[in-house]
Amino acid sequence: TWGAANEAAAPHGLVASGDAALRAEVRNLVELPIAVLGSFDEAYLELPDEVLSTVMIHHQRFFPTHREDGALARHFVGISNNRVSDVGIVREGYEQVLAGRLYDARFFWDADRRKSLSQHAWGLSGIAFQKDLGSMADKIARVSEVAASLAEALQLPKDERGALDQALPIFRADLSTDMVYEFPELEGVMARAYARAEGMPEQVATALEDGVLPKGPGDRLPATRIGAVLA
Repeated sequence: TWGAANEAAAPHGLVASGDAALRAEVRNLVELPIAVLGSFDEAYLELPDEVLSTVMIHHQRFFPTHREDGALARHFVGISNNRVSDVGIVREGYEQVLAGRLYDARFFWDADRRKSLSQHAWGLSGIAFQKDLGSMADKIARVSEVAASLAEALQLPKDERGALDQALPIFRADLSTDMVYEFPELEGVMARAYARAEGMPEQVATALEDGVLPKGPGDRLPATRIGAVLA
């Protein structure tokens, strides 16, 4: 399946991408892998790459493609389990299904950005953390106290302490966004994306994503000290 995906992408100067989990899942789903190269509206490239990749990989089992410069392309590779006389029919079906998913993602992206992360943070009080430990807002309040103590113990420089203070009130605010409700795996990623869209410092945006890492065994660790404190 992996070889077929790259064979379909190569004539267009593209390289298929996808982690080992996707390759294994697709390989186990099909017996006669037929790679079909499809595309989506270029306007959707305005969405963060992680949103596009999540929709393609986790929800459609498609392989995203990248150009030689590493940029995400408007093409994808779907793996069919059947050889048909007119592959265009299969391609059209793949493209229609993906278009609907991407339309929803762009709707969530636009709707979420009508509020600031500070406003989304208000919604954390309505999200339960644990029965005996209150809401996510209660949890973040506790995190803020511990983070302040850690920052002092670590003697964080003034600029990092300032970024931490800016990140704390909106930490995990993306949990109350429509995008993360629909695509939970994007928690942290969307906090970073929305912070950037608001024009927040990159140090703050990165810390918001780092603060929810690692998400599981084998996941990457926070790359910044602020993110490590939040985590």
